[in-house]
Amino acid sequence: MPVPATPPNWLTHRGAVTAVAIVVVVALQLWVGAYHSERGLYSDESAHFMNGLVIRDYLREDLGRSPVTFAREYYQHYPKIAPFMWPPLFHGLLGLFLLPGWAPMPATIFFLGVFTAWIAWRLYFTVSPFSSAPVAIGAVGVFLFTPIVIELSSSVMVDIVVAAFAFEALVWLGRFSESESTRDGALFGLMTALACAAKGNGLSLVFAPFALILVTGNYRLLRKPGLYVAALIVLAIAAPPLYIAYQLDAPLGDFSPLTWPLVGSRVDFYAQYLWQQLGTVTLLLAAVGTAVALSRRTEFLYGAARHQAAALVAVTMGAFAFHLVSPHTLSSGRYITLAVAPILGLAALGVMALTRVMMRRYARWSIQLITFALIAAVQVIGHSAIAAQLPLGYRCAFKFIDASGGLANRRVLVVSDEFGEGAAVAEAAVIGSNPRPTILRGSKVLATDDWMGSGFALRHQSAKELLLDLEAMQVDYVVLDESKKAQGLPYWQETAAAMTLLADHTELLSSVAVDIKAGPLRPLNVYRLKVKAPGVPRQIELSGTADRSLHHLRVDVPHLR
Repeated sequence: MPVPATPPNWLTHRGAVTAVAIVVVVALQLWVGAYHSERGLYSDESAHFMNGLVIRDYLREDLGRSPVTFAREYYQHYPKIAPFMWPPLFHGLLGLFLLPGWAPMPATIFFLGVFTAWIAWRLYFTVSPFSSAPVAIGAVGVFLFTPIVIELSSSVMVDIVVAAFAFEALVWLGRFSESESTRDGALFGLMTALACAAKGNGLSLVFAPFALILVTGNYRLLRKPGLYVAALIVLAIAAPPLYIAYQLDAPLGDFSPLTWPLVGSRVDFYAQYLWQQLGTVTLLLAAVGTAVALSRRTEFLYGAARHQAAALVAVTMGAFAFHLVSPHTLSSGRYITLAVAPILGLAALGVMALTRVMMRRYARWSIQLITFALIAAVQVIGHSAIAAQLPLGYRCAFKFIDASGGLANRRVLVVSDEFGEGAAVAEAAVIGSNPRPTILRGSKVLATDDWMGSGFALRHQSAKELLLDLEAMQVDYVVLDESKKAQGLPYWQETAAAMTLLADHTELLSSVAVDIKAGPLRPLNVYRLKVKAPGVPRQIELSGTADRSLHHLRVDVPHLR
């Protein structure tokens, strides 16, 4: 029977594979417009970005001063940071990466691309021992062209970072299974702890060793100290930030008791999601690969390759087990991204098992390459929406304000939905004005509610009252989003009326039109308020995520004056 042929030297050179992976990832990011997009694809995207930016600014400007005090004051200017709502590893790494001073937005996108390239690099060298070069390349290509991978490589979310640490943990779990050494077990524990310190669903890796023991029958691992060293590392590194994040999330209603109907709905949800992302052929190939990995009679799978294949199965099982029984209320397809690379590794094994009977190497390689090429093509064709991430328009709006009247020390009210508010805060922050402007979110100053969104009430009863209040707060500009999403806000009509109520009090400076082909996607009007009430600006009440986080840390948060 044929065995995998030795690939060319450049295909086994780790530096060459790394460079190729980074180049391909950056090319895909450029293709979807990631380096020109704004932070509004997900509601949490701007918060992740700002959490990294506040760390950068603290390290550059106020190191040695209380970081909590700095965060409190920073939130008063840019109200979209959320300290400790997520474990802080990613935000800390991002803050350090941004320290040299390069442009924060494109640097952050590149930073995320490095994590994606890391997964691709590890996937290639994980499947290479049991596959041919075309299969290894094909598996990596399909991974990079998977829609959710492209999306998460092009937006500031933590899921691709968790996936990178998870796959690295997978590698060390496979090595621990083979060597049973304490060192390999400790490295598995370290990678698991880092995944957890990036986001809570990194805990799915805790299930992986038990899944590995179950599917391999290697109960001897339970007697090895490496397994318990790994557990201690996870407890020491991951438990404190996860506990703090849980304490902050729990009052939001983000956790609920587990029920069988909920588990059943999650099975259907995640199965459907992976089918949409990977397709029928890929999942069938992964099923074949799983059967081969668990079989004790597979001739071409032996030694380290067998242990790595078993680890692919174990991490996939752990990802599903955790997300099916997690007490977290919300289910989102991107949570399961950490299982995509392992599934594709198993699909590679499935392709090898089905094509190994072909004796002629070039015919076999041709079939393997065509299989993966067709899978990748179907992914791209079936998800044409991934081909563009157009700017919303807030970058243009804030650059206009900065160029016309200067953004430094200004007060700007943004009236938009949560995606627009977040994008606006992030775009204002990256301009880097000194003194910092104060960005006011309409959801915080035009209405009031508790942190869970109940008890909602408008702060003003008329357009005139709202206008006078803005003048009392000495607001300089209002950025009004006129999209249908924004017009559904309870305070939108009142705000729009206030901007045209008295001609000698307000002035329309700019009106940004929508361009659905190139962006911007939001129709934005920029108004200047001509009148300010004399004296000290009226107190602005801010109650947001940062307030909650800092109060949890027993830090007093005064109202903005």
